[in-house]
Amino acid sequence: MMSTLIYWKYDNYRSDVSRGLRFNFNSRQNRLHTKTEIGEDVFVVSGIRRESGLEIYLVAHLVISGKSLNLGNNKYGRYRILADRTRSRYFSIDGEALM
Repeated sequence: MMSTLIYWKYDNYRSDVSRGLRFNFNSRQNRLHTKTEIGEDVFVVSGIRRESGLEIYLVAHLVISGKSLNLGNNKYGRYRILADRTRSRYFSIDGEALM
């Protein structure tokens, strides 16, 4: 089993986290379904552009518990991974655990 690294746009990360931790990730990339397995670790990073360049932060560690397809034209894409709520964690940009 492999681990996967995915990038979450900073504005989307902030917006989603402010509405509550949902323990899923949506994407237009079909590799979320074809290249991942149940139980696999997904490390989610985001970045903030500063004068010194792009700063990258770990914002979530998700453990896949399921996969589904979003219906219609979901804003963030058709492919969704669901995360195990007991084994997954979110982090703030400040490095504090959110859950």
